[in-house]
Formats: sequence, C-alpha cells, structure tokens
Amino acid sequence: MPWAGLSSQYENTHDALTGLYNRAYFDEELERLAQSAMFPMSLVMADVNELKGVNDALGHAAGDELIKMAARVIRRAFRTKDIVSRIGGDEFAVILPQTATSVARETVRRIMNCPEVANGQVSIAFGIATAKDRDQLRDTLKLSDERMYREKSEQKQSQPEVPEDQGGGGTP
Repeated sequence: MPWAGLSSQYENTHDALTGLYNRAYFDEELERLAQSAMFPMSLVMADVNELKGVNDALGHAAGDELIKMAARVIRRAFRTKDIVSRIGGDEFAVILPQTATSVARETVRRIMNCPEVANGQVSIAFGIATAKDRDQLRDTLKLSDERMYREKSEQKQSQPEVPEDQGGGGTP
C-alpha cells in the first residue's frame, strides 16, 4: 500500500497537534541548510505567553486551542520556503533561508499586528537572529532563543498587575 509510507513519513516530520514541522525535522533541516549556500539565514524563535495559566484556568483543551491558534498565526506570516516548526510545548522555531534580519523583523511585525494578536486572543514573544555563514548558525540559534526569552520577560513586566480580589466582596 503506497500511501502507508507517506502517512508514516508525515507523522515522523510533523507535529500532531498543529500540523507544523516537528523538532526532529527542524534539527535535520538546520543541519542540512548549514551545508548549503542559503546565507544569510535568519532564525526566529517564538513562545506562546500564558499557556500555563490557560491550561490551569480553562483546561488543556483550551491550551491546545491556543497553541493551534498561535501555529496558524505564525505559519500564515511566513513564506512557503521557510521551515516553520513546533519544537516544544509552546515553542516554535522558524528557519528563513537567504533572509536578512530586516525581512525577518518585518514578518514578526506583521504577526504582532494580526487580528488574533492585536485583540489579545494570543500573545507571542519572538527572538530574531541572523547567521552570515554556517560557522555562526549554532550561536545564532542560541541568540534568537535568548532574545525571545528576554522579550517574554519584558512583555510580562509590562502587563498591568491584576488585583487578587476582583469582586469587591472580600474583607478590607
């Protein structure tokens, strides 16, 4: 049955929840592209904010829906030649071959202005870095990850504090 092999290959390279490429495929492609002439190569790391809070308050099904929404928003913004992957629970990574930092920044800016992000349905932190050659690629991956975590921290600090007692019926 020829279709069985295709199904197995898809399952081995794609994330079951989002349909994006998975971590194993991301790592393989990063290694393969490191041997190519596809530089400069930008890497974008992304992390969904407040997934734990959604899971705790609304359940894991709601958390899964948040991950799927983030995946759609991210996938929609990038080109078909870009490798968009879900590499962990709420983390995504994108390889942009032959792409300068300015193009990667503009793509992330489009995501930040899309309706789902602008109206607060999903909040995503991003980190961007660009390698000029294959010798810089691993450091570039680490740098994009560090920048993403820095942005996540800055976004968390800029959120207004929510008082514990919202109801007004508590004791003073």
